Amino acid sequence: IRPLRLATLTLVLLLPIRAAAQPPAPNDAVPSAGSASAAESRSAWSTLADELENLGRLYKNDQDETLQELWVLGRYHGQYYTIEGSTGDDDGYESRRIRLGSQAKLFKKLTLHAQAISGSDFDPDYNGFTELWAQWSFRPEFALTIGQQKHRFTHDRNVSSRYLNYLERSQLTNMFGADYTPAVTAQGKVERLTYYGGIFSNATGRNMGEAFTELDSGYSLLGMGYYDLGAGLG
Repeated sequence: IRPLRLATLTLVLLLPIRAAAQPPAPNDAVPSAGSASAAESRSAWSTLADELENLGRLYKNDQDETLQELWVLGRYHGQYYTIEGSTGDDDGYESRRIRLGSQAKLFKKLTLHAQAISGSDFDPDYNGFTELWAQWSFRPEFALTIGQQKHRFTHDRNVSSRYLNYLERSQLTNMFGADYTPAVTAQGKVERLTYYGGIFSNATGRNMGEAFTELDSGYSLLGMGYYDLGAGLG
């Protein structure tokens, strides 16, 4: 019996956008402190990281009373695999995630966000929206979001696919089927407490009209809170 051998090569292309609800970009490649050259390398890395992080930003003007920011969003995840085993061999290339969208910040309070998605290997070319929402920020302590958005059930689901070590989340997370669905959520920060919660319709599918109007898939509630203990711990 031949042992199973599996090798994969992953290609990830992104036009990222900053988002407070997402974790920071990995910084494993940043040189360690201890020398002037290390500090210069960190500065150069930071500049490059900022340029890449803002690659999709088309416009930014905080003094503009109408339009403050405009982004184009894109994401492509692909992988090549080769398998050798006792039951047979296989190899191929898969286009795993393909997304295209935009985001705009208007009137210093309103954020509009939309991302369309294709199926694996572009089959079908259009497979609905992962996100299609509007958010109104009343104040730092409270913002309300309405529309198709990520169901942030578990930490695994909350982390963006931009930062996954592999192209898939855990099987346990996927078994719950908590996907992008119409929802009403609230989030904000009150002193050291950051909170997030909402009600989700559980309706998934490529037809946004049906997802927003045929609310017969049940619903789920989600709530979470984070308290900053940093100052108290010294």
